[in-house]
Amino acid sequence: MSVIRLFALFALLLLSIPAAADERAELLEMKNTIENLVDALVKRGVLSADDASELKTEAAAKARADAATETQVEPAAAVADAPPQAGGKVVRVPYVPEFVKDEIREQVRAELRQDVTEDVVERAREERWGVKDALPDWVTAINWSGDLRLRYQGDYMGSGNVANSVADFNAINDAGGIARAGPDVFRNITEDRHRLRVRARLGLGITVADRVSAGVRLITGRLDNPISLNETLGRNGDPIEFNVDRLFLAWDEKDRDGLTRWHLTGGRIPNPYFQPSDIVWDNDLAFEGVAASIRAPLAFLDPVAGPASPHRHVFLTFGAYPLDESESAVDDGSSNDKWLWGAQAGVNFAFTPNHATSLAVAYHDYINVVGRPNSFNSVLNDWTAPASLVKGNSLFDIRNDLDVTTELFALAADYTLLNVSAQYRYSGFDPVNVWVTGDVVKNIGYDEGDVLRRTGVRIPERSFGYHVGLQLGTACEIAQSLNHCVDEFGEWTLFAYYRYLQRDAVLDAFTDSNFHLGGTDTKGYVLGFDYGITRHTWLRLRFMSGDEIDGAPEGIDTLQVDMNARF
Repeated sequence: MSVIRLFALFALLLLSIPAAADERAELLEMKNTIENLVDALVKRGVLSADDASELKTEAAAKARADAATETQVEPAAAVADAPPQAGGKVVRVPYVPEFVKDEIREQVRAELRQDVTEDVVERAREERWGVKDALPDWVTAINWSGDLRLRYQGDYMGSGNVANSVADFNAINDAGGIARAGPDVFRNITEDRHRLRVRARLGLGITVADRVSAGVRLITGRLDNPISLNETLGRNGDPIEFNVDRLFLAWDEKDRDGLTRWHLTGGRIPNPYFQPSDIVWDNDLAFEGVAASIRAPLAFLDPVAGPASPHRHVFLTFGAYPLDESESAVDDGSSNDKWLWGAQAGVNFAFTPNHATSLAVAYHDYINVVGRPNSFNSVLNDWTAPASLVKGNSLFDIRNDLDVTTELFALAADYTLLNVSAQYRYSGFDPVNVWVTGDVVKNIGYDEGDVLRRTGVRIPERSFGYHVGLQLGTACEIAQSLNHCVDEFGEWTLFAYYRYLQRDAVLDAFTDSNFHLGGTDTKGYVLGFDYGITRHTWLRLRFMSGDEIDGAPEGIDTLQVDMNARF
């Protein structure tokens, strides 16, 4: 090897020797000088380009080898006086220049900054952080929510149905008599129907104070139908109307675990009762009045869920709801206001982490809803006729005059409902949950003797109803979300129900409006499937097959295909 080549190699090796000085500028100057010297030798032909490349490769390899065998930094003076390590050998590591440390710091900072930023942004999005005092209090106190549903609905009438055999008593009462109702006197039970329907709900929640909140909700739907928010498209371009569906104030008291102990609410409120089915109340029904709910923990019923478990408490709900208020009085001076009083007691508990159960017993009493016959040529008892009828309940004409075109139909029986509800969840097939639901209702207010005195006709008691259901899917971890299961892409649920509802088991004006096109005196099954197509958006396919129990032949199958979006 030539002298020049040896000199160049020696110069490059200087870069791999541990440095005692820590001045970055001096080290950079030395590095640049040696690299420039090697490059100059190449230009003058003293070294070939291949030799220069080989020298740099050898120097780099030598530096890596030295770095691998030295692992402890010790100043020279300290090493000379320090006792040897175990094995009698002092281990050294190369000096790390400041500019290399700076580069490492910047790289680590950049990686940490990216990770931390992503975590903070995600947490801020989930917890809805805001800049303190950047927005007025009323902005942060308001919470908007809503949903939109597009539906195709096909109603297929049974081949055994007979035209003009089922009266539409709601249309008759609205018109003022059978003759005046004209072609609307009978319900359509023979012609299939295909409809495109929409439903929209827009809710506004307001935090008034720590324990006080308010709510307002706008909905589609007709004013004369309290149990359906659907609007049918194809009405000659008439615009869709919005109405106020909910308007209430609420007060909550929570325990130290964050679970509600008291909940008081008044106004036009959501259904305050636990209900695993819709045989008593339609899911779209709003209650007007006041309601109170109390919850108390029961640790001994749920030893595996912990002190804050929602599956470990007893609850009591009671309320009073005016149905029809009037300033006038009846003949005996008593009030003619119509009311609903209701109370429900229940328990939620878990046997194991995979088993959760809810049981409840409810008592609902309707006041002044039964019809009263008028005296001859009088209309003083017309107020006893219900404001809304669907079909199924036992009715009678309360008019008493010589005009045969002025019928007015009212309820023939009292309604005092005893309702037992149950719901069971098994989550051992992770991630699939299995739900079993049951609902039994009995109108204990029905009295055949009272009905006979009012109507002059003996009407056999038919006052019992029940629902049994099975649901399974990847969603619905808590009971309260059964009606809003699917929320993410790929989530799904399958459900199947059977229901049997005799004509006077419940008020036909408040039970489910979809099955058998609403009303009582019906039995049959429901099959359905939900699937999440993206976040907050899901498809629902539901098929319902219903038949009459006691009345004229009335088989109705309904197919619904829904596109739902929630925000």
